[in-house]
Amino acid sequence: MANLWGKAEDFKAVDIPTPKSILEEQAEYLREATNGDVYAEVSDLSGSASWNFEKREFAYSFYICAAKVKYKFRLMTITHDISIYPVTIDELDSEVRNGIGWTKPTNPLANNQEDFNSLLGKILKTDRVRKVIGGILGLSK
Repeated sequence: MANLWGKAEDFKAVDIPTPKSILEEQAEYLREATNGDVYAEVSDLSGSASWNFEKREFAYSFYICAAKVKYKFRLMTITHDISIYPVTIDELDSEVRNGIGWTKPTNPLANNQEDFNSLLGKILKTDRVRKVIGGILGLSK
């Protein structure tokens, strides 16, 4: 039987930053900006029994964490399938949701990397996120 897959050079890896890698990069920026007192953590829920994977195969929670006190704030969970985009912002903190002006009953959706970066930038700059970081810094003295 002949090879029905085609040539090996027909298979190309998707060459875009993944939502997970974008979150990890932002986590590093937060650590640098706060001299390590506040950091962010990306937790992979993929394959976890605690996550409902009915529609999305990959899920990551994004936490803002304190280095000197025991505290973790779950900002959001993102989900996507194997095609990477669109990305759904699930379990977004309600004050943050209000802060970005998201009043729809559905979860925010980013159709591509540009949309995701824009939405993430709005989320990270909300008053709620600033207050969480400020609170952690105050408790870390």
